[in-house]
Amino acid sequence: MDIIKCASIIVILSFIAGCYTHPTISDTLGSCKDACKQKPLDVAFVIDSSSSIWPENFTLGMWFVEDFMDIFEVGPLTVRASVVTFGDRVYEEDAFGFSSYTDERSLKRAISRIPFKGGQATETGAGIQFMRDRFLPHARKGVRTVCIVLTDGNSQRPEVTEEQARITREAGVEMFAVGIGRNVSEEELRNIAGVDDHVFTVTSYNLLGTIRSRLAFESCGEEPVPRVVCRDSPIDVSLVIDASSSIGPTNFTIGLDFVKNFVKSFDISPHRARFSVITYGRGTYNNTAFDFDDFSDEVSVMKAITGIPYTAGNHTDTGRGIEYMRDRQMLPKQRAHAAHIAIVMTDGYSQDWEKTQKEAAKARDDGINMFAIGVGFNLSEEELLDIAGRQEQVFTVADYRALETIHNELDVKTCNIVLRQFGQGALLDA
Repeated sequence: MDIIKCASIIVILSFIAGCYTHPTISDTLGSCKDACKQKPLDVAFVIDSSSSIWPENFTLGMWFVEDFMDIFEVGPLTVRASVVTFGDRVYEEDAFGFSSYTDERSLKRAISRIPFKGGQATETGAGIQFMRDRFLPHARKGVRTVCIVLTDGNSQRPEVTEEQARITREAGVEMFAVGIGRNVSEEELRNIAGVDDHVFTVTSYNLLGTIRSRLAFESCGEEPVPRVVCRDSPIDVSLVIDASSSIGPTNFTIGLDFVKNFVKSFDISPHRARFSVITYGRGTYNNTAFDFDDFSDEVSVMKAITGIPYTAGNHTDTGRGIEYMRDRQMLPKQRAHAAHIAIVMTDGYSQDWEKTQKEAAKARDDGINMFAIGVGFNLSEEELLDIAGRQEQVFTVADYRALETIHNELDVKTCNIVLRQFGQGALLDA
């Protein structure tokens, strides 16, 4: 049907300790605003106010809600919002409905005034049920209904949370789960979302910005605009890939598929994009490596990546992987006139954190633009930032199957490095 679809978005926030900086959000949202701004949406936020959330973190969480709403045009015919908080019970006295505040200024003021209750339990299921019973009946008809759950994943009654999420999905609501922190229950996130690729994770509040645009695209039912990396510019890209035993052969293969899809964005030739690869676990696996000048076209690079074996090392020597990339691949064989980028993929923290930090700093000092991709829940945010050097060059995903959710943003950010280096025009929006 040629009917413009609306969306009712229900966002359940269960905040845990972390840091989120309100005035400076790292992602860029121009393309998302263009796609989503005019689409009518009904947005219901269901926010955890339990005692595990310190008052400061509750405030940071409310700032995130306000910043998320900045993406959209608030109005009675465009985007409306409702909010309820919960802890050991649903705090109905602080809730407001879709028609209470229909301009951006009054909505943000209302959100900022919601008090922290510090309840002694986390009744996520009750929050979902309240949202469904009280808010959904007042959502506009004929809409695409989306529920985005932000949580630490540890409700007191996980079976109730699972049941209420299932009932809500069966009522036609598309569920998403965003987990924050290192104590997230992956099982509960999956039970809420119902679909693996609807699960997002970040390790702390200052990484929420890295998923904001992707979450907004999903919320308003738009696909991100496909990006092509700056194909005509010289770029040397080193891939430093974790092959330790915690990953497993299936996930390792999924990771290589993601790498191949990323590589396909480039025009591979001796004069444009070139790639090198090193895997690491207990040390580096030099027999799996290939250098910039080993393969000079897409077919041969794809074949080489496909043939990389999974070595299942019982260690995570990330620092040695970065050291090999810098000393054996990038510095001896990089082109002086090219942009230099290294992408480090890992599912955990390294055993020698100081070496990882030192080698990443040396690489950045030598002009290598470092990106860090963390996969799963056993991550060190501090180490990922030490690798990348810049927060906007850190990515985290829930599992290997979710890697494709960062593909577009990684394309854009690598391309922007090329644009900055060669002064080829305005930067792209992720």
